[in-house]
Amino acid sequence: MNEARLILSAVTIAVVLLGVFMNNQRLNSLEVRLDARMTSLDARMSSLENKFDTKIDLVTGKVFDLDNRLSRIEEQLRR
Repeated sequence: MNEARLILSAVTIAVVLLGVFMNNQRLNSLEVRLDARMTSLDARMSSLENKFDTKIDLVTGKVFDLDNRLSRIEEQLRR
């Protein structure tokens, strides 16, 4: 009876350890996939930021040009 209990306990412990090991492997795999996705997302966000920075610089330049033109028109109207 004691031998059967001991064998049953050993099998139970082995199954639990196997389950822990398998879950650990699955979590590691999930982490690797998630890291790859995050790296891809970071690259896409950087690309988007660069595009917006370029557009903002372009718009800022247009606003300065418009401001200079309006200043000249105001100067001519004052004369």
